[in-house]
Amino acid sequence: MLFLGCIKKGSFKMTMHEFWEDWENDYRGEKFIADFKSLNDGDIVIIEDEIYKMKYVNDSSALYPNMTYLYCKSDVSTPLYVEGDLTKKFREGDKIKIKLHIMKEVYTKKVGDKIITFEMEVWEEGWDEKNLMIAPIPQTCISLAKI
Repeated sequence: MLFLGCIKKGSFKMTMHEFWEDWENDYRGEKFIADFKSLNDGDIVIIEDEIYKMKYVNDSSALYPNMTYLYCKSDVSTPLYVEGDLTKKFREGDKIKIKLHIMKEVYTKKVGDKIITFEMEVWEEGWDEKNLMIAPIPQTCISLAKI
């Protein structure tokens, strides 16, 4: 069951589980669509949750070589990618707040022999404009919270 706490118009509060459950992907022939069921371009989402686990990765061969996989208590299987080593700033069990801005991104890309149109609602802080893909968010998006 999805519970959205409305903070103000265009601003929503969710757990990490609700955030991931709200984001849908669908491939329809020549079009790939990724959007939120209840969020729109320009909305702000505040994710409030508890840190379940963090895994810091420093792999110089990766596209994003220095990041932390952040798992929250409400969804222990789907991480949010965060720039740098978050384990120096937060601990497992910390209650956190993550502020993200939703934006719409539309572009075309050649995939194999097809031209695919991508229509995506993504979080601005974690969007790599150069590579047109989800990227780690800055640590500044995360703060301690009172839940």
